[in-house]
Amino acid sequence: MKRGPAAAALAIAAFVVIVVGVGFAAASAAGLGADRGRLALTLAALGLHFAAAAALAIPSFVDRLRRFLDGRSWRTVLVAAALLSPYLLYWAIPGTARLAWLSRVVAWVATPTLVAILWPRRWVLTGEALITLLVWLPVEFHWVKKAYPWPAGGNGAILAAPLGLSLMVFLFAVVRGWSDLGYVARVDRRDLLSAGAAFLGFAAIGIPLGLWSGFLRPAAAWPGPVAILLRGVMIFLLTAVPEETCFRGLIQGYFARLTGRPIVSLAAASLVFGAAHLNNGPVPDWRYAVLATLAGLAYGWTYMRTRRLAAPALTHLLVDLTWSVVFKG
Repeated sequence: MKRGPAAAALAIAAFVVIVVGVGFAAASAAGLGADRGRLALTLAALGLHFAAAAALAIPSFVDRLRRFLDGRSWRTVLVAAALLSPYLLYWAIPGTARLAWLSRVVAWVATPTLVAILWPRRWVLTGEALITLLVWLPVEFHWVKKAYPWPAGGNGAILAAPLGLSLMVFLFAVVRGWSDLGYVARVDRRDLLSAGAAFLGFAAIGIPLGLWSGFLRPAAAWPGPVAILLRGVMIFLLTAVPEETCFRGLIQGYFARLTGRPIVSLAAASLVFGAAHLNNGPVPDWRYAVLATLAGLAYGWTYMRTRRLAAPALTHLLVDLTWSVVFKG
């Protein structure tokens, strides 16, 4: 049964309330609850970013947005600017209003948007590869991290995850017209079964390999159930969904268009995913890259099977949460 605009808006509002509530609980646990003004602005920006990400997961909204753009460049720029606007709330935090930092975020959004508008259609595959790199690499190499100086330590950069997610979906599902990205707010029995099977398959190989190589070590103690729940929600929203949209939806989807061979695209995207983990520590760790490549095969298999991003995101959640709770890497 199709939901009307009012029901969709109510669902998005409920989702945003949950996101902000989880964010507040996590921030309070980290000792940030006393700084109410800064925390309120940050959570407001986070909620607005996720409202956009949630709206783009509704096919009827995506269809309306495509009709609104109608091939008009100025409208595409207007929507891209709207995706960026929640950052201005964060910029209102004292000490964050620096033009050099704001310009990084603006450039991150504007550059791939202009490529999506101006790149010749006859070079479509080259253009889509360039757009993907322009969205992904500034986050991968922490180029935009300095634009989120509060709280100290760079944790404010979690705001880049929903912004990057919305930007990816907008540019590919709306502007470029990809109909098979799989970014849909829907989870069914097939998604759950595929995610469970992929997780068990990866765990059967990845855990023994990780323990044998010394990359994984059993944790001395587990956090409590509330902490595990909060951690799971944060992993799903800030890591699993954005990364699966990028690596499975865009990169694996791109290789499938390039080669026409699903197995080749699965292998290529998994290798890229593994290589992307080489810069996650103080020094490159081949063990991490190997395990990430194997995990990428599991995530990519579920994407091939379901053609939606829900199953790989759920598998990603199970892998990362198990690693976070049960093991130390």
